[in-house]
Amino acid sequence: MRLENNHLTDNDARSIANGLKRNTNLMELHLGGNEFTDVGYDALRRAIFDPSSFASIADCNHTCCLENMDCSLDATQDNEQSTPDENMRMKMYALLSARNMDGTNVHLLGAELGDDALKLMPGVFSRIKSSAKVAYPEGDDAELPEVNGGHVVPLSIFYELLRNWKEPPLLGLV
Repeated sequence: MRLENNHLTDNDARSIANGLKRNTNLMELHLGGNEFTDVGYDALRRAIFDPSSFASIADCNHTCCLENMDCSLDATQDNEQSTPDENMRMKMYALLSARNMDGTNVHLLGAELGDDALKLMPGVFSRIKSSAKVAYPEGDDAELPEVNGGHVVPLSIFYELLRNWKEPPLLGLV
């Protein structure tokens, strides 16, 4: 869909962003040359990639590529992997990587997953592995993508989770 140079405003951007969260059919949206400010661009970015939680990532649009934007989008915001599932996995890996750099994965995963967090850890580990395959398709020889000004390898995320999770069942003590 081409909506370039239509004098669209931040209110329009927010409406488009709300529509994008529910639309899984639109593949490209061209929005260059409109009157968006950072507020409008942020609304559009968050429709594609909202890194506040895993639930917010799941609610994002994983099919639409925003084209000709007058702002920059990083790899987690462009939806240019081959499938929507790969786009979502790239976004989840970016969230885990950013949290790893802050050392907050254990605390935030516990808060998001609640009492079932420990039971879900095998699934979390599986998701890290599958997400890493999208982020690093060439394996260990791949050039690492930059996340929040740094590079995070999958093993670093695994290590953080295992080192900081203080639950006896995870450590095999029960």
